[in-house]
Amino acid sequence: MMEGVAWPRPGAVTVAGITVSLAGIAAGLAGCGGGARPAPSTAPRAAVATAAPSTTTTVVTSTTQAPPGPVPVSSLAPVPATAAGLTAALVQTETALHGAATPLAAVPALGATEQRLVATLASHPAWVPGALAALPGALRPAVSGGVTGDQELSAVPGPTPTSLPPWTIVAPRPAAELLADYRAAQAATGVPWTVLAAINLVETRMGRIVVPGSAAAQGPMQFLPATWARYGGGGDVDNPHDATAAAARLLAANGAARDLTSALHHYNTSVHYARGVLAFAAAMDADIRTFYGYYGWRVYAATTAGTFLLPEGYGA
Repeated sequence: MMEGVAWPRPGAVTVAGITVSLAGIAAGLAGCGGGARPAPSTAPRAAVATAAPSTTTTVVTSTTQAPPGPVPVSSLAPVPATAAGLTAALVQTETALHGAATPLAAVPALGATEQRLVATLASHPAWVPGALAALPGALRPAVSGGVTGDQELSAVPGPTPTSLPPWTIVAPRPAAELLADYRAAQAATGVPWTVLAAINLVETRMGRIVVPGSAAAQGPMQFLPATWARYGGGGDVDNPHDATAAAARLLAANGAARDLTSALHHYNTSVHYARGVLAFAAAMDADIRTFYGYYGWRVYAATTAGTFLLPEGYGA
């Protein structure tokens, strides 16, 4: 385990798919291809006016909508099931995601598609060389980094959960604000912003995952109380700006300038964790649009009963 930062097990969250970590892409994040329909909910209805013989009565119905439920991956639109089909879908998605003509605002939605494609590719290692060879050179780092990150996080030891985690899934802060926080922390400590973004992606899918107040680790960067007391600088563990700055201080204090891999062991002692984070970071370093794509990656949770998409609003 890390020096003082807890991590949602990849088997619990899937990054790519794509499973998370988890994000993403990890065991749980890692190879999700599908999803399920949200649990039934009551749709809000407008007020209805009914006319009586001599009076008009306005009947107001409830506008409260039940929070969305977990969506089985098996109910999501299927991803291509052949090497050729998956490769073609990746080429199309990555070309649009990284194309200068695509507005940045449209990139996260492409990232959500990318996540499932990458997770599927990661689960078929024999398909990877052909898929990468089919991509233009400038697009390979994003796919290669995503696949490596997914595979490495899936290799982090740990049991597959028997039930869904008690999380609340919320919308992340705007990408531009998160990017500003990462860059400010880099300016203060020298820790690459891409590494901080990758940790945020892996730990809580860039702030989408909110763990219960009773959980040992807290906030978007998942700090344990003792470690937060040491590196938090008097800030709020749930505040993305404060948490990012603290993560950078932790890594810097543990030799990030000399050896990032070693410093990352203070987040999680697994070498697979460090390799996964660095793979995602390298992909973002090659093209900043990869960051905006990762920003669109969603939360998937793998359990012994199957893998589920946890949509924003889940558990609220």
